[in-house]
Amino acid sequence: MLRLILRHSEHFQGTVTVIVGREKKAYILHKDLLCFYSDYFRAAFKGYFKEAAESKIEFFDEETDLFDAYQVWLYTRELPGPSGDRENLHFLVDMWYFGDQYQTPLLQNQAIDKIFARLAKSNYFDPDMVPVIYAATMAGSPLRKAVIEIVACTIDFEKWSPSTTGWTIECLSDLVLAMNQARLSTDVTFPDLPKRDKCFFHVHGKNEHC
Repeated sequence: MLRLILRHSEHFQGTVTVIVGREKKAYILHKDLLCFYSDYFRAAFKGYFKEAAESKIEFFDEETDLFDAYQVWLYTRELPGPSGDRENLHFLVDMWYFGDQYQTPLLQNQAIDKIFARLAKSNYFDPDMVPVIYAATMAGSPLRKAVIEIVACTIDFEKWSPSTTGWTIECLSDLVLAMNQARLSTDVTFPDLPKRDKCFFHVHGKNEHC
């Protein structure tokens, strides 16, 4: 249905200019198409701000490679990653951030879907990305929930330790909750405590025992 709507010529009439990065790269985009997907740009170009009067907006702190990808996505609904790699994890996370900042939920959802599609192929997610994602998002963020659930279900604690990777108390607390939820949802029960001599946990000097 969405694709049918966007075929109408009404979405491809007026244009706006978006200036991006220190190099001030100019993007000429169809205003109604941009506003259709983004509440941020809808407010900027269809409200009472100077951007609406000038049909121009500037983002000097934004990365042009991300906006290049955003421009492609606007017209194709595809996410072309760096060097054509659409499954690059860092790129997908950055595009989710971009969609969050510029209020483009369809872009965020597509980035999340591709993260899970990538996981289905490799069955691996770099847990060191979790504290980075937490630092860039708010509590309750769908991206936080997604990556914590992924780590909770795939982590191998014999090969990874959170103590050396910048995990915060908030990250670890969410991980424990997610692991418990995963255990409950799959009816997994913890095994009985191993049978040991009571002396096993006692404090003794060298060569001493109960």
